[in-house]
Amino acid sequence: MEKHDLNNEQEAYLAQWMEGALSDEELAGYIPEEEIAFYKKLRLGTEVLRSPGEDIFLGIQQKINNKREVQLSRKSNLKWAIAAAASLVLFLTSYFFLGNDTIAITTSFSEQRNIELLDNSEVTLNAKTQLSYDEGEWEHHREVHLDGEAYFKVEKGSTFAVITDQGTVEVLGTQFNVKSTLDFFEVTCYEGKVQVSKDGEARILFPGMTYRRINGHPIENGRSTHKQPSWIHGESTFKSVPLTYVIAELENQYSLKFDTKAIDGNVNFTGSFGHDNEEVALSTVFNAMRIEYSYNDQKVIVLRPYE
Repeated sequence: MEKHDLNNEQEAYLAQWMEGALSDEELAGYIPEEEIAFYKKLRLGTEVLRSPGEDIFLGIQQKINNKREVQLSRKSNLKWAIAAAASLVLFLTSYFFLGNDTIAITTSFSEQRNIELLDNSEVTLNAKTQLSYDEGEWEHHREVHLDGEAYFKVEKGSTFAVITDQGTVEVLGTQFNVKSTLDFFEVTCYEGKVQVSKDGEARILFPGMTYRRINGHPIENGRSTHKQPSWIHGESTFKSVPLTYVIAELENQYSLKFDTKAIDGNVNFTGSFGHDNEEVALSTVFNAMRIEYSYNDQKVIVLRPYE
């Protein structure tokens, strides 16, 4: 089955789940386990939208109800379910309220999104990323919470903080990239300077400097000659990064799932792959690492060392 057909099938099941026709346990039989938590957040967004976004939510419901009134064949119903799910997910992956004045913006697989914050600072979110902030406190505390990867262009002003589970990045006005996912944390400064802090320790980064921490252990600072992160332009680039994290990025950019039991994910990879051709990306990474890859019956990519 082609990737496009598989995605459509998953969207159909997702549409039924959104309507309550499938339970969480039944959905788990069709959607990869690691995605279930992400979709639960989206469903939570629809429930919360009933309060601060009542008109918006009711508008979506009305459109769905209008579609239901049309007599459609079973095949057409499936097409509508896919479209409805895709539209609802697209809406919810843009903005949803978490309560009070807190707003969250999320991206899905292979998606990038540009947003403008209240002070005109600009943020570009990479795939499978969530950023949230308190709109009511913004004037006094320019602070965002990040899970994933984002590139920031911060307007000058009071201190701007990016808070992640693995550390905090503070600036006054600059351009920088933050990646905080799994147990991988990396900050690269492109303009101005940033301070990276964790557990009472702080590092100052100047343009071209990179700070990386893996499994809680700082790695020697590196340098970058680029003016922006390469993923902004559709290419993920790595320099001496354990293969585990390269595979995680392939999953994010192409909505893939891997069986890695037979390989060593701690081996470092240096190189890049594009975001516009799945087969080229896979061959670029795994041929360089002398790893064979094939799809099993569950459409999982099984990795094995060359024999």
